[in-house]
Amino acid sequence: MFYYSINGEFGAASSEAIEWSQDRGLAYGHGLFETMLYQSNKLPLQERHVQRLCLDAAVLGITLDVSVINRYLNKFQRALQAAQIEAGVIKLLATAGAGGRGYQSPDSISPRVICQYSEFDADQASQQRAQGIGLWRCDYRLPANPVLAGIKHLNRLDQIMARNEWDSADYADGLMLADDGTVVEATSANIFAKTSQGWVTPPLDRAGVSGVMRALLIDEIFPAAGIALNIKPLALGQLAAAEELFICNSIRGIIPVSHIAGSDCAPAIKLVISDQTKMLQSTLAQQYSCYL
Repeated sequence: MFYYSINGEFGAASSEAIEWSQDRGLAYGHGLFETMLYQSNKLPLQERHVQRLCLDAAVLGITLDVSVINRYLNKFQRALQAAQIEAGVIKLLATAGAGGRGYQSPDSISPRVICQYSEFDADQASQQRAQGIGLWRCDYRLPANPVLAGIKHLNRLDQIMARNEWDSADYADGLMLADDGTVVEATSANIFAKTSQGWVTPPLDRAGVSGVMRALLIDEIFPAAGIALNIKPLALGQLAAAEELFICNSIRGIIPVSHIAGSDCAPAIKLVISDQTKMLQSTLAQQYSCYL
């Protein structure tokens, strides 16, 4: 028998509740997730999301089968369609399943796959794509971890610490730096900047999340638009002199940045939405109409 107390309420658990209470994702963050745009009864980037999930899961010792994950996702989408839900956000989580006490993984991991749906404010996303957003320059620094760098694992404490630094509606996301002061990402997006040396996006081999939209832009959208791109370190000072700057993720697409400010009372960085950002937005929308 398994006994527990939640907010002071004592209880005895059923076998199903025991499984949930011992899930390694809940206990240790042993798992990872994908956040996917669901539009017109479809997941436009499903293949990329599932491939990334399965590849990154292997780093955490979790074996996932692409065909099984797709089957779960497709079944969930059919249930949403039956409920006449056509658009929103689907969150796909994969944990290491039940593992009992202790950090050591069980000899045989039985993954638990969870699908969740939530509504999405498409009007707000469209407005942000046109007008741009403000970024808060976070004081919290991302620690280096080359083993887990790039993976969207369940432990998002770094992002939570950074996101709680501001509560003003003037800032839709936060700029996150590495310990050495170089730019890594936003709290919930990746970053691209047009500098004096051309378009740059930071490498994510020591910290950060290698987003699906970031990969799509690198692989398809920049080449289709005929715009050169370099993956190399990006100093904070380069943002102050940047000609154009945008963040991106698979839910919002390409979102231009209009200004950056922080708690250090330094002058705000002002930016404009220029032609090449608009060209990249247009190219993305031409190939993936969900980002119109």
